Amino acid sequence: MDAAVDIRPTYNPLGFAAAAAPIRAHVAGQGPFRLEWNQVLRVPVPPGEVMVVIWSAWLTKKFMGTSHALLQIEGGQQVGLEWKMPQTVFGKGKLTAAPLGPAVRLAGLDATDVPPDPGPRQLSAPHPVEPLVEMAATAPTGGAWHPDPTGRHPYRWWDGSRWTESASDGTNTFSDPVPGL
Repeated sequence: MDAAVDIRPTYNPLGFAAAAAPIRAHVAGQGPFRLEWNQVLRVPVPPGEVMVVIWSAWLTKKFMGTSHALLQIEGGQQVGLEWKMPQTVFGKGKLTAAPLGPAVRLAGLDATDVPPDPGPRQLSAPHPVEPLVEMAATAPTGGAWHPDPTGRHPYRWWDGSRWTESASDGTNTFSDPVPGL
């Protein structure tokens, strides 16, 4: 693999208790990988579309601050990402572009759970405020639950042609209109 994604997890200094929370990443179908706070982890990836998912855990909240990014990576390219832990256990993490620097370590697998898979491995549009990410070139086909492209909920229903107002937290479903989608 001649391309790579560098990931650096951070937290607000006033949220120093976050330093005890483990951080994980799932990159290009590989992982999970354990990340260390404020240290860069380099994950070798194949060129092409690369899905990056980063999350943390806190007490009973197993998947906190889950963030998704869909990247288009060329051969030999390295992409730097910074993930900022949310201020609350119910908040979304913030995933942004970051300058490249030397990797502290290369990725190694970690034997922990990954966030629940919402269904078949179909790429869907990531959160619209993530600057590195563009909408997937091909939208998912068929009706299914996928990560919510608005980032307001863990999942949203894709009816095969558009995102609907049906949203879910993985246990309950409810209605939440999608502005602009």
